[in-house]
Amino acid sequence: MTSPPKLDYSGLNGGPEKMMKRLLALAFALTLLSPILRSQTAEVTPATTGTVESQITDLEKQGVIASQSNDPKFIQSYLADDYMGIGSMGQMTDRQTAIDNLKTGKNKYDKLEILDRKITQYGPNAAIARGKVMIKGMYNGQPIDGAYVFSRTWLQRDGKWQVIGFQSTKMQ
Repeated sequence: MTSPPKLDYSGLNGGPEKMMKRLLALAFALTLLSPILRSQTAEVTPATTGTVESQITDLEKQGVIASQSNDPKFIQSYLADDYMGIGSMGQMTDRQTAIDNLKTGKNKYDKLEILDRKITQYGPNAAIARGKVMIKGMYNGQPIDGAYVFSRTWLQRDGKWQVIGFQSTKMQ
């Protein structure tokens, strides 16, 4: 059995030890920056790993980013065909209307800050996200700034999480 060939590191600045330190420093820097870089995009990524709570939490965060950037891709992908939402002014919204409202700017969010969120799982394929959110934005040309409570119902169909219901109420 022959031994592997010896590698010549003489051309490297500082040899293999210094190169390893550089690679470790780069890996560490990328690890620290990855959440920041990831949070700047409104890219829709499926949540298929981890606990149900972590999957729904991840999807909820993606939804906030998409809403703030008026990007309809997220709701086009994750609102179920039979979705029904009830807004804080009592308006009922189906899937297509929700998509159109975001596309046209009828719903415009400058800030959505989730202050409190709890995910409750109901069996392997259902979960409800409930929480409190601070909103700065407009709906149909009217300011909607303030604190709201919300409830969003998620159902997993064919391995994909979908929102089937939503309700929000402005806090007094």
